[in-house]
Amino acid sequence: MNKAVRRQGRIIAWKDAEEFGFIGPDGGGEEVFAHISAFAGGQRRPSLNDRVAFEQSRDRKGRLRAVNIEILFANRWSLGLTGALLAVAVFMIALIACVLDRKLPLLVFLIYVLLSLVAPYVYAADKKAAKSSRPRVAESTLHWLSLSGGWPGALIAQQSLRHKNAKWSFQWKFWACVLTNLAGLTALMLAPMARPLRTILSAVLG
Repeated sequence: MNKAVRRQGRIIAWKDAEEFGFIGPDGGGEEVFAHISAFAGGQRRPSLNDRVAFEQSRDRKGRLRAVNIEILFANRWSLGLTGALLAVAVFMIALIACVLDRKLPLLVFLIYVLLSLVAPYVYAADKKAAKSSRPRVAESTLHWLSLSGGWPGALIAQQSLRHKNAKWSFQWKFWACVLTNLAGLTALMLAPMARPLRTILSAVLG
């Protein structure tokens, strides 16, 4: 049996009736099996999205399992894949409405679409690199991608790939990029000084 290593992660699946689930380690990697008996005594029952600390080990058949699990805090703010898809759909519909109403040039919409299509490939490459111990995509690159307009695709990629969605130090910077991007988009629509720019872009792009 391999020597246990203390790690942190998030419960990405939990079946309370069967009393087991899986932990997604911070930074990606193989999902770790977690049984209710591995949780330290005196804690409440685990639930989906809880942040946990655990020791990673292997059973007699070589399968990964978590032992000495400690619940750190509930990670209720996580949207999940369904929430991410819904949020992105609402945003894109609103963006299309603004373009049709001539509040935004078509170019802005196309930038969001293009970068959102690129984002999942970048996240997938980073997760693959993490599993194979190869050089990773810099987190600053992922944040710049979101800040530039690729955050809808990044949000979906985080939830669908289960990558970077449980790392708090990454998440707060990601959401800061999202809010900054939305603030800039709002300024482009509303600020009087932005009207000439919108007019020029609309004239050039039709």
